[in-house]
Amino acid sequence: MKVLLAIDNSAFSASVIEEVANRKWADSTEFVVLAVVPTCSLPGSTERFLEQRKILMQAAVAKLGRKLSGFKITGEVVDGNATEEILSYASRGNTDLIIMGAHGESGINRRRLGNTVISVVNEAPCSVEIMKPKAVPPKSNKRQKSAIGNA
Repeated sequence: MKVLLAIDNSAFSASVIEEVANRKWADSTEFVVLAVVPTCSLPGSTERFLEQRKILMQAAVAKLGRKLSGFKITGEVVDGNATEEILSYASRGNTDLIIMGAHGESGINRRRLGNTVISVVNEAPCSVEIMKPKAVPPKSNKRQKSAIGNA
């Protein structure tokens, strides 16, 4: 089984990594952590976001590796539209399951699923599992450290 974990810097993504790390998996399961950077038109900003996502992805892979030793766990960072990149990777990578958080970094409306999630669920070539954290932290204007890297 090949599992694609679509992550960003949100509490929802942190819950995905935590839940996947603590779940029992078949020995043949492979995991791919995919972090997507939205393409930005500001000079230099895409490179900065790519580097931040690379650090986030590496932290997620390391955390999974500590808890799921013996499993094949890889990571990738791409830039583009999140929905398109997740769906493209799932199709190219023969993915059996996509796991993602109910909302991304914006988490605009906590009562409804995010737009990316809805699109992925409707268009994915495989099953999709959506996760929410047990407790959603209050929205703050302060920039927070990565929820994944702090675990």
